[in-house]
Amino acid sequence: MRNKLRALKTLAWYKELKEEQAKATLLQAKQVYQILLKEKENLIKEKEEAFKGLENKKVLTAEELKTYLEILEVFFVAKEELETKIKTQEREIDLLLEALKNAYQEKRVAEILRDKTYRLFYEEGLKNFYRQMDDLMVIRRGK
Repeated sequence: MRNKLRALKTLAWYKELKEEQAKATLLQAKQVYQILLKEKENLIKEKEEAFKGLENKKVLTAEELKTYLEILEVFFVAKEELETKIKTQEREIDLLLEALKNAYQEKRVAEILRDKTYRLFYEEGLKNFYRQMDDLMVIRRGK
């Protein structure tokens, strides 16, 4: 029984470590997600600043228009790439949340098994103690 209790304590400790690792991985993924959102926000601000000069001009030359369209195309491509990265990161976060949920459930199962085994071990020890006390009382009465 003692070996089983030791094994379940070790298992519960291991599952707790796995849960902590899953939490850390999820936190890291969320930080990457926030960085990507900030990059997207900065990209949009850069685009707005690049085209502020366009609002003031009433007439554009063909060369200026071509330059602005090229800049706009670069921004759209960059924004599309960022949105793809953001969606990928969102899926990764969802998967990591599921992994964290599974790790938590496994940890709880290991803790419950450990606690039940500990209670059984304690009750068994208590029964042995009372049995020994009864034996002592019988021996004492016999004298």
